[in-house]
Amino acid sequence: MNFQTINELVQRGDVNTARMHLTKYIQDHPDNLEAKELALTVFDISNLTEPCEKIAASILTDHPNHYLAICTQAKALLTKKKFKLALKKLALAIKLEPKKGYAYSIRGNFHHYHSKHFYSALKDYEHVFKDDELGDPLKKLVLNETYDCQLNIGNFEGAKSAMKIAQIIDKQSPIPAIRLAFLESLESASPQLQTLEDMVKQHPEEDEGYRLLAVLHQSLGDLNTAKTIYNTRLESAQDPAMFYYHLASIEFAQNNRQASMDAISKAIERSPFRTDFESFRANIWLVNAQYSEFLTEITAIINRVGITDEISFLYADYYCRIKDFKHAILYLNKINMKETINPLITPMKILCLAKLGRTKDCHTLLNSHTSTTPPSAQFLPFIFSAYLELNDTQKANDYLLQISETDLPIAMIYSMFSMIHLKEKDYENAYKRINQAIETDNSTENRLLKLDIVYHLSNKSEYETLLKQLKKESEHNTLLTTELKKLIKSHT
Repeated sequence: MNFQTINELVQRGDVNTARMHLTKYIQDHPDNLEAKELALTVFDISNLTEPCEKIAASILTDHPNHYLAICTQAKALLTKKKFKLALKKLALAIKLEPKKGYAYSIRGNFHHYHSKHFYSALKDYEHVFKDDELGDPLKKLVLNETYDCQLNIGNFEGAKSAMKIAQIIDKQSPIPAIRLAFLESLESASPQLQTLEDMVKQHPEEDEGYRLLAVLHQSLGDLNTAKTIYNTRLESAQDPAMFYYHLASIEFAQNNRQASMDAISKAIERSPFRTDFESFRANIWLVNAQYSEFLTEITAIINRVGITDEISFLYADYYCRIKDFKHAILYLNKINMKETINPLITPMKILCLAKLGRTKDCHTLLNSHTSTTPPSAQFLPFIFSAYLELNDTQKANDYLLQISETDLPIAMIYSMFSMIHLKEKDYENAYKRINQAIETDNSTENRLLKLDIVYHLSNKSEYETLLKQLKKESEHNTLLTTELKKLIKSHT
């Protein structure tokens, strides 16, 4: 088969047939650059990384500055976790052809999915649309990526713009219209809910409509309706993994940790090696204080993708939980603060500084983040804990009153009241509050706090009973053993 006929097969979308004939054609015509360039595209569409690499290497032997071959090598290097070399190759490609968009799209995807540096990704995606020679298929993909990045940074107008352009480029797909209805619904919740429901009825074959309708119910706090939508669609969904992921997030929000673990594990079974799914499961292990499982999960992720900002934060959270604040702050300092959208990094850093006795640094950071803008509900517990650690009970009390007006778990709030009463040596009220906390959250942390309070109340019988229970639990928990020894030592 001649080259022109093979090219026509590709244009018609018959990639498999084209690939078979193209492989033979290159064997017979090893010096035909045009055929090799077409092969790079065909093998890339077919996700055949190794043949792509071989073709790219053969091109670069005679044409060391060949743009498409360099981009192909960079993609292959990214799959092999050779990130620095891949980025160096992409920088070279961009330097050689600064007006072409393909290298920018590859680098943008790296920032988007690997680093979760959405601002850098958006800058690269912007360059893609300046390439007039780039085809609509790649532009459609990049518009979807742009939409996702804009959503992640909370820029709904940017997300809308991406979908309006997508409507022009891809007139047949209902996805842009569904997403636009979703964005409009977010801006004016209840009145627009019907619009998205109508979209789902018009396009019952599209998973995206059901998913976004459930997400909208989640954002309105109607978690049970959201769960019903996800569960109803699961059986016929093309991508059930994403639906299980959303179910896991709801179960986690409702403090149903085992149900959350079951759902995210099903998501991972159906879509292995999704770093966002695995990180979510690692976080459940962490919250459950199952540290061995957490470290196993996180190590597996690092072995595959390296240490990212997300991994650094999970490690910092882990070290905070085991009270190793020195290591926690080391990991927090690795995070790119210009890129991250995680709202908990600064509050966690404040708490670590307080725990490490770096009073001046702690106050500086506290003042810079609380003097002009009211802190979010997520931020408040960290500020409370920092002021408590700094022995400023007045400030701690002020923030605790704000916390009590949020929808944070009531057990957490009772526990905080207990801590501050203990700090003020008001042991009777501390005892009352910790018992209220334990009624809904019988965690080890709460029972350790109760042990300390009971000691100060000189209630020997209850102290011995609780100590015996905790000692038994600590037989297979080295962290609890350490904490218990520390607490007992403080009582002698």
